[in-house]
Amino acid sequence: LKNELGIRNAYLEANVLVLEAQRAIQSQDHQTAQQRVDAAIELAPDLPSAYLAQASLWFFDDHFRLGRVLGVLGESVAAAMRDPLSSNRLFINLLIATLLGLGLSCIVIVITQLTRISTVFFHDFHHVFPKGSTYVQTSILAVALILLPILFRLGFVITLIYWIIITWLYQSNKERLVTFFMLIYLSLAPLALQTIVMGLRLPGSKIPHFLDIVQGSALPDSIRTLERWLEQKPNDPAAMTIMANYYKRTGQLNKAKEYLENALRLQPDSPEIANNLGNILFLLDNVDQSIRLYDQAAKIRPDLTIPFFNLSRAFYKKMDLNRGKQYHSHAYQLNPDLVRLLSEKAKTRKINDVVADLPMPHSWWLSENIVEEENLDIARSISHMWKDWGGFGRAESFPFIGGGFVIVLGIVAALRRRIRISGVCIKCGRPVCRRCNTELYDDLVCGQCFHAFIQKDQVDAKSKISKEIQIRQYVRRRENIARAINFVIPGVGQLIKERPIRGALFITVFCLTVMQVFLAPGVIPDSRNLAISFDWITLVPMFALLLTFYAWAIMNIFRMDM
Repeated sequence: LKNELGIRNAYLEANVLVLEAQRAIQSQDHQTAQQRVDAAIELAPDLPSAYLAQASLWFFDDHFRLGRVLGVLGESVAAAMRDPLSSNRLFINLLIATLLGLGLSCIVIVITQLTRISTVFFHDFHHVFPKGSTYVQTSILAVALILLPILFRLGFVITLIYWIIITWLYQSNKERLVTFFMLIYLSLAPLALQTIVMGLRLPGSKIPHFLDIVQGSALPDSIRTLERWLEQKPNDPAAMTIMANYYKRTGQLNKAKEYLENALRLQPDSPEIANNLGNILFLLDNVDQSIRLYDQAAKIRPDLTIPFFNLSRAFYKKMDLNRGKQYHSHAYQLNPDLVRLLSEKAKTRKINDVVADLPMPHSWWLSENIVEEENLDIARSISHMWKDWGGFGRAESFPFIGGGFVIVLGIVAALRRRIRISGVCIKCGRPVCRRCNTELYDDLVCGQCFHAFIQKDQVDAKSKISKEIQIRQYVRRRENIARAINFVIPGVGQLIKERPIRGALFITVFCLTVMQVFLAPGVIPDSRNLAISFDWITLVPMFALLLTFYAWAIMNIFRMDM
C-alpha cells in the first residue's frame, strides 16, 4: 500500500516497529527484532533510528564485527541528510554546540592566561601609581580593572576581547598565534546567528507539513495547512507543485495537471515542473504533449537522466521503437543503475512508477517558507541574541569591529617596548622588572636570581641555597598544579607549562565534546526518531574523540620535563 500510494516514509509505523525491535532485543529474540528492523527500514528509508536499531542488533549479535556496524551507522547519517528536518536538526544542534564549545574553550584559555600573568600584571599596575601607594591597594584596583566589563555587563564577547588585550602584553609569539585565532572566532561568530535563528524556526514553520505531503503519508492537517498557504500565496510555484504531487498520488490527475500548469507558467525554467507535468499528461494519454514537456526538461538540464528515460517510455507507447531505443540508450549512458531501477518499477504499471517524477530540490521551496512575518522577525531575534551575547555593536557589522580590535592588538604590541612591561622569571616565577632592577641585562631572570646565579657578587652561600630551595619548590608546585588540573580540564596544564598551541588544541577538543554531550539530545528535539532518546550519530564519535585527546593530554603532561 505504501508503494502503491507513492509514500516514501511512513514515520509513525516505522517508529512503532523500531520500539518493538528494541523490546525484542532486550528479550533476546533477535529473529523477531531483525524482522521488525527490516520492516521499519522498508517503511521509512529516511528514518535514522531504524538504522541505529539495526546497528544495535548487529552489535549484540557479534561484538567484533564492527565493520558492518559502522557501515549501518553511516547509513543512518545518510538517512538523516536526506530528510531536511533531520539534517537541519543535526546541523543546527552541531553549530550551536560548536559555537558554545569554542566559546567555553576561549574562556578557559583566557582565564588561564590571566591567572598565569596576574602577578606580573599586578606588579606593573603598581608602578602606575605614586610611590606612596601600597601593593594591596593597587592590587584591588587591578582586580576591579579586570572585572570592569563584567560589572558594566558589556557582554561575553567584549569581556573576552578586553581580557585578550590585557594578556596580549605578556604573551609569547606562540600564545599570540592562539589569541589571534580566538579573536577570529569572536569576530565571525555573529555571522552564524542568522543561520541558527532560521534553523530553530524550521520545526515550527509550515515546512514539516509540506514534507509530510512530499515524503510522508499526507495527513489531513498537513493538507489543510497547504491549502491555507495557497490561499495566502496563490503564486507560490513550489506549493503548487507539492499539491500537484499529492493529487497525482491520490489519482486526481486533472487537479494535478491544473496546479502544475500554473506552476510552470510561474517557473518556466524548472525541469522538475516540466517533467512532472509531462508525466500527468502521459497518464492522461496526451502523449504528444508529454513528449514536448520531457524534451523541454531535457534541454534545460541535459545532464538529468529521468527526462530521457520518460522520453523513451513515451515513444515506446507511440510504438516509435527506434526513437524509444535511442532515448533509452542515452539515459542508460547517463546513469545505468538508475535506468535499471526505473525500468523495474515501470514493469509494475503502478500510477506512480510508469513514468518517473523528478524530485523537487529542497532548496527551491525550503528557504521560501521558513521566515513567516506573522510569527517571527528574524532581524529582531538576531538583534536580541547579540545584545545578550555580544553586548556591543550589531551582529552583521561586528566582524568589522573585530578587525578593528586586531589593529588595537598591533598598537599594543608596538607600545609594549616603550612602556617596559615586566616578564616572568624562568627560574622562580617572580616578576622581572627592569625598573626595580636597572642592572638586569634582559627579561629572563628576576633581580634575586640575577645576583644569586649570574652576577654572584655579595651573596653568601646561605642565601644562594635558600634561593635554590625556593626555585625547586616553585618548579615542583607548578608541576603538581599542571598535572592535577590536567585531569579536570586537559590542556590547561600545557598552558601553565607554556605549551600554548598544544594546550589550546586539547582544551578546544575537550570543550567541544563536553558541550556536545551536555546539549544532547540537542536544542532542537528529534521529532522523527521517537524511539531514540539519545543522538548516537554525533555522541559516539564525540566520545571516541574525547577519550583519545584526554589520554593524549594526560600522557603528554607527565612526559614533559619539569
